[in-house]
Amino acid sequence: MADETQEAKGQEAPHPADKATAAGGESAGGAQISVHTLVVLAITVALYAGTVFASSGFTEKVVVPKLSTWLVAKEARRLAEEVEAKEIPPFGEVYVIEDLVVNPAHSGGMRYLCASVGLESDSPEIIQEIALRDAQIKDCLIQILGSKTVDELAAVGSRERVRQEIRARIEEILPEPGLDAVYFVNFVLQ
Repeated sequence: MADETQEAKGQEAPHPADKATAAGGESAGGAQISVHTLVVLAITVALYAGTVFASSGFTEKVVVPKLSTWLVAKEARRLAEEVEAKEIPPFGEVYVIEDLVVNPAHSGGMRYLCASVGLESDSPEIIQEIALRDAQIKDCLIQILGSKTVDELAAVGSRERVRQEIRARIEEILPEPGLDAVYFVNFVLQ
């Protein structure tokens, strides 16, 4: 009724916001923030910041190491399964005949090949036999490499045929088969 009497006198009733301002609230451009709202806002910001800092520490100290360990273990299992699936053949012992020097065929003694040849076998008995027959095998290698022309020796593609020929000839020298591979450990053509 008081509002009605003020209207009757020609005065407008005060706005409810004006009443809160008069009661102790603050007004900033028409927006009102009570002390209670400021306290709640400050507590919320503090809790949020604390949660962010605490969770980042928890993540750094607990989650990341456990996740890293799990990922590393998973990758190790995957690699182990991949290796098992490939069934990588065992690598045998290699007997190396070093620094053979030969003149290639039709070079007139003006060119030479310096080569070291590795002979692989997974049988220790074959490696012992190769060592015992070192002189015979060197002679065999000199004959084979000396029978090739410079062009045959220089062509990378023909080296596989030379390896196969060496393997076949050495298998003839050995009392039983067992030579697994022939490698050119050193191969310099001048």
